[in-house]
Amino acid sequence: MPKPTSLINHKVTTKITNGFTLIELLVVVAIIGILAAIGIISYSGSQIDSRNSQRSSKITVVSEALEKYYDENGEYPSCAALTTDVSTITTKTLNGLDPEALTTPSGTKGTSSFLSSCNVNPSGLSTDTFAYVGGTTQYTLQYKKEGTGETISLKSRREVATGTTYALTLAASPVAGGTTTGAGTHNSGSTQTITANANANYSFVSWVGETGCSGAASHTIVMDTAKTCTAYFTPTTIAIPATPTVTVTQPTGLTTAYTWGAASCPGNTARYQYRYTISPAGSDSFIVSTDSTSVTFTTSVEGQTYTVAVQAECYNAAAASGMSAAGSGSYLRPITYKTLTTVAGTGGTVSASGSFVTGSTQTITATANSGYLFNTWTGDTGCSGAASHTITMDANKSCTANFTATPISAPSAPTVSANTVGATTTWSWGAASCPGNTARYQYKFTYNPGGYDSGWLATASTSVGFTTSTEGVTYTVTVQAQCYNAVTTSAWSGSGSANYTRPITYYTLTTAAGAGGTVSAGGSYASGSTPTITATPNANYNFNSWTGSTGCSGVASHTITMDANKSCTANFTASGYTLTLNYSGSGSVSGGGTYASGSTPTMTSSPSGGYLFSYWSGSTGCSGVASHTITMNANKSCTAYFIPPFTKPGTPVITYTNDGSYTRWSWTINPACPSYSTMYSRFGQYIASGGSVYWVNNYTNGAPPLNLTNTGSLATMTLYVLVKCIDNNNSLNYSVDSDTGSKNWP
Repeated sequence: MPKPTSLINHKVTTKITNGFTLIELLVVVAIIGILAAIGIISYSGSQIDSRNSQRSSKITVVSEALEKYYDENGEYPSCAALTTDVSTITTKTLNGLDPEALTTPSGTKGTSSFLSSCNVNPSGLSTDTFAYVGGTTQYTLQYKKEGTGETISLKSRREVATGTTYALTLAASPVAGGTTTGAGTHNSGSTQTITANANANYSFVSWVGETGCSGAASHTIVMDTAKTCTAYFTPTTIAIPATPTVTVTQPTGLTTAYTWGAASCPGNTARYQYRYTISPAGSDSFIVSTDSTSVTFTTSVEGQTYTVAVQAECYNAAAASGMSAAGSGSYLRPITYKTLTTVAGTGGTVSASGSFVTGSTQTITATANSGYLFNTWTGDTGCSGAASHTITMDANKSCTANFTATPISAPSAPTVSANTVGATTTWSWGAASCPGNTARYQYKFTYNPGGYDSGWLATASTSVGFTTSTEGVTYTVTVQAQCYNAVTTSAWSGSGSANYTRPITYYTLTTAAGAGGTVSAGGSYASGSTPTITATPNANYNFNSWTGSTGCSGVASHTITMDANKSCTANFTASGYTLTLNYSGSGSVSGGGTYASGSTPTMTSSPSGGYLFSYWSGSTGCSGVASHTITMNANKSCTAYFIPPFTKPGTPVITYTNDGSYTRWSWTINPACPSYSTMYSRFGQYIASGGSVYWVNNYTNGAPPLNLTNTGSLATMTLYVLVKCIDNNNSLNYSVDSDTGSKNWP
């Protein structure tokens, strides 16, 4: 049983406050899904039951109608009678049956769901179709239940005993006069009712045919044999209406209106026919039908009488009264006159002008002269047309005939050939074919490279000649032909052309540079070409001249025509030289600058800060004393070197070794000689017999060891050594001597 509302509300409030767990949410969703599925299944089942109930009801209604048909006709409808269209079934076969009874619940409203086949176990039977099995003597109505697929059958209440049957055929004459009922196949001895139904505007006359056919419009006939009966109908008679009264409305322009009153046709419809005639022109429209009570015509031709005669008739779908007597009305257009002026353009003549009755039709004719064709008429309304045509004189008119020259076909494209002799080429072509006319030509002379184009030039000749001497150039002549006479010309033909290329001769250009510059390279060039030769002087030189073959002379850069092998030399003259002075160490230099060729400026070096001038180095002429001249016969760069002042070297410290035959002496100094200087040594020995030092050598560039033989006076000795540091550029002899060092041996 459901819980109290307050408790339910309490639970909801608690859940809102504390929140649902995931498991609780899943349980709720599952319950909702189950309830929804149960509801859908229940609803779907109810729908199916409802549709099956409708199928049963519809089949029952059709069955009752079939039984009623049997009561009236002694048999059931044929298969064809019950499987035709809905309208025929519900108005003729099962008259009065609700059309919806023929349609399944899922079928389209207004259509029959009955299968076209009436066989037992018909194919196609489904929940969307009905089946009528059998017919005439008995039937079975069938349908399938939706949901189970079970076939439900409803059989006829009666079954006619099978025996001899006869066909009863009914017809209507005319077909439009009415309809019949009662036709079909019936049992022998049965009594059938045949009925003739007259359509609107028709009356029944009689039945004609086999025994039993004659009688009233609806009567019975005994089916003792096959019978054919025809019902005859006749249209209802209609009285002829009165003669129409035609009224003519006098025109204010070029049209006239003819009107008449509506014919009196009680219960029927009126229609008319009219005849429109023009006299004395003799125009006749003959009989024209209309439902209108008026017509309008153009009545513009003067002197003509325009007449409309009208008849009326009453009719319906079955009969007509016949036409009434004719009523008529006429209008006469008064005569006026208009002027026609004709003019001929160039190339022809025209027929004469004149004054003509307004509305009359006059013929205008244009005749082309020889060599011309008629083109058009231009001018007022009606002028345009063929060369000879009529024109209606409804106003003053002026017409001009225009002519064009007879066209001439364009000739074929000329075939052009080129023939070269020496420096000249002649281009020629055959004469164009221009039957009955004259030929003329236009040509265009071009050559490339060079880009020359003469444009089109006229000529009556079939050849042209041009100088074609420039090597490597392609010369082209393009020709077109045209036919013409005194009147016109053809279009230009297609183009024909021929080329000639002058072969190229090559010459060698040799270039050379004198002292003081460079030249552009030579090469091999086509005859007649004009390469550029360029002389470029070096620094402190100027270009002087070109010398050599014809065309060499000129400015430093110019073109030369290669009409032979050529050799060109560029000559330069000096323009001055630069003397650049630099120094290394502490000091300064002076005398640098730009000087004329051959001049002898003085260059000077000045040491500072206790430094000493050592030497000059660089270009030719740089070496020398601190200040000296230099000859400027080229750009020169000289550097002066300054060295720090010399310090006194250390006293030599002497050592030796002895191998019995020689004593090997060596020495060192500390401090040593500066890096910009070289150590020179001088050594000697003390000779006891002389009581003095004997210096063996002068200062020489070198360092120990020194090997001395242990013999004679050298058996015992004292070695003395002096050291001198001399700058590396010893030409200036900057030096400092050490103190003398000595060593006794042994």
